[in-house]
Amino acid sequence: NSNSEAIHMNIPLVPLNSTLPNILNNVFFDLGKASLRDESYIELNTLREFLELNPSVKIEIGGHTDTRGNTKENEILSTNRAKAVYDYLLLYEIDPNRLSYKGYGSVQNVISDAEIAKLNTEQEKESAHQRNRRTEYKIIK
Repeated sequence: NSNSEAIHMNIPLVPLNSTLPNILNNVFFDLGKASLRDESYIELNTLREFLELNPSVKIEIGGHTDTRGNTKENEILSTNRAKAVYDYLLLYEIDPNRLSYKGYGSVQNVISDAEIAKLNTEQEKESAHQRNRRTEYKIIK
């Protein structure tokens, strides 16, 4: 209907009282690096706005890697990536007492290596590894 008015609503994917993680699907890092890529800022600004609108919410930012590579290096990389998101939020004066960050390395994969091995193409396998390499947040209070 051409007379209809568009309405924009921000509806969180995870309720405020949930402790389930909310994946930041559009936060990107270069391979093996912890510096945020420019295309990450749209998603991070949405997270920042959410925190500004909900000043009592505290979150933990979690970084994850796939299982490829050295376990200890993956843990360090995931911690540094979570810290990069934390630092970004601090730039916009989000109270650091409301934020924490943790790197989980490769111990909390969304898709197991066994499941990845069953996939047919290299493209499907790489996509599955990408899903394991993620940044997320969970509400802790």
